[in-house]
Amino acid sequence: MKSEIIKIIFAGLFLFYFSNNILGQGNLEFNQVRVFELEGIASNTNSTIHNKLDSIQISVPPGKVLKIEFANVSFLSQVTPNTAFEPTADGSTRGFIFLNDVIISPARTNKTDMGNFPIWLSSGTYQLAISGLGSSSNPLRYKGLVSAIEFNVSP
Repeated sequence: MKSEIIKIIFAGLFLFYFSNNILGQGNLEFNQVRVFELEGIASNTNSTIHNKLDSIQISVPPGKVLKIEFANVSFLSQVTPNTAFEPTADGSTRGFIFLNDVIISPARTNKTDMGNFPIWLSSGTYQLAISGLGSSSNPLRYKGLVSAIEFNVSP
């Protein structure tokens, strides 16, 4: 009876070690902070249609992962250019940031709603884009910011 309990304990310890060290996903080691900026002017005649204003391609190299911590869209009226960029936290849906055509930063309805972050990206190529509303009588300059941390994945 005592030897069977010892065998069960050793089997459990072996399985614990095996599952954590052999089948693990690896350790993350900080590599760098990455910041992506997007900017464009929306001056379309139909102020209810979002247009993509700017896009960039980002790459996550093999052996690395990217953790997107935050994304935000601000806008500035071109009619009153001395007005500072304001977060789109007024309940409107003026500007968006997209990751591969999926919205990751809609206009917030309040200042405490910060979105569903973090977003983890494995190695590969991704598209970031910004869209916004504007009109010919009140063109708006949109500025988007995405902050991320890149990690090395070590076995």
